[in-house]
Amino acid sequence: MKEKEYKELIKKHVVPKDVGYFLNSKEGRYQNNFYINFFSKIRNDVKILNIGCGTGSDAVILFNRGFHDITGIDINREFLKVARKRVPKCTFKYADVYDLPFSDEQFDVITIIATNEFIDAKRAFMECSRVLKKGGLMYFENFNRLINNDLRKIPFLGKAVKSSDNYHTYYHGQIKKIAKKNRLKIYKMGMFTGNAISDKPLLSRIFYSIISIGGLYKIFAPAQYYFARKV
Repeated sequence: MKEKEYKELIKKHVVPKDVGYFLNSKEGRYQNNFYINFFSKIRNDVKILNIGCGTGSDAVILFNRGFHDITGIDINREFLKVARKRVPKCTFKYADVYDLPFSDEQFDVITIIATNEFIDAKRAFMECSRVLKKGGLMYFENFNRLINNDLRKIPFLGKAVKSSDNYHTYYHGQIKKIAKKNRLKIYKMGMFTGNAISDKPLLSRIFYSIISIGGLYKIFAPAQYYFARKV
């Protein structure tokens, strides 16, 4: 994605202040618990690549938990300036996910947080797999195309389902195929909750309760997260 296109998306979808505000919110703390728990099971000498690092919020969390070999990349130079000030002992680079400036199998862990919707997963995952060591882990997220795009075409649902027209969205089956093609075996997935399906909390709670039954969230969850291992 070109920097101009990225900045346009940022203007439309990101609150113009330090994204760390989200991590300190009630919803942010809840939705990031799984991420923190994931790293609690990993030795802290691993080499981590944080794609779409933004202002370094993820690096702050990880560095304070003993992970010091962190490299963050982004194509927003202003975000990178903030990240370097916040975590000066980490490395932050201006780089494109489609052309990563790293050698093959350089990293143990790759994270793509609040970024996958801005990039073409087919191209990005190819590069991620290249720089990820065999047996290495990758975390990424997905906006479900069924909910965020298709259902909006239904007249009586269009206003309730939030719009993601400007995002890259995929069906669960699509994201699995893309991962598999790039030797990334998904071993765990889950869904984000909140008000992603509607601005009305009660409607959202009912919806998430229903799709939690029998793994329906794999098909109907508006936003999903995945953990994969390179094989």
